[in-house]
Amino acid sequence: MNDIIYNLLLAVITALGVAFVRYALPWLKKQAEKAEMDLREKNYTFAAEIVASLVYAVEQTVSGRGQGEIKYDTVVSIAKQAFADANIQITDTQLETLIESTVHAMNAESQKAGAVDSKVNNSDR
Repeated sequence: MNDIIYNLLLAVITALGVAFVRYALPWLKKQAEKAEMDLREKNYTFAAEIVASLVYAVEQTVSGRGQGEIKYDTVVSIAKQAFADANIQITDTQLETLIESTVHAMNAESQKAGAVDSKVNNSDR
């Protein structure tokens, strides 16, 4: 009788092990990958927000034409330190892309605001 119970228990445990390996492990892997992708996306979004804030701040504090290289170096050095503090790994290429896209957006805003201002000034005449 004990042999029958032992063999039955062994079969149930084996079936549970196979089911776990067959269904639960792939599901757990998928969930882990999904969580990692979400974290990467949040980190990249956070990095973009940091860079945008730094670009706008440096633009306000470093004045004058021809200061682009100084502004860029300032943003890069502060951003790298902020990312290191936040334990966010970002490549130099990604950082450069974020800076360039922020500068492009800022310039587009500036041009749009300039166009609106000139229309307002022309309508005052």
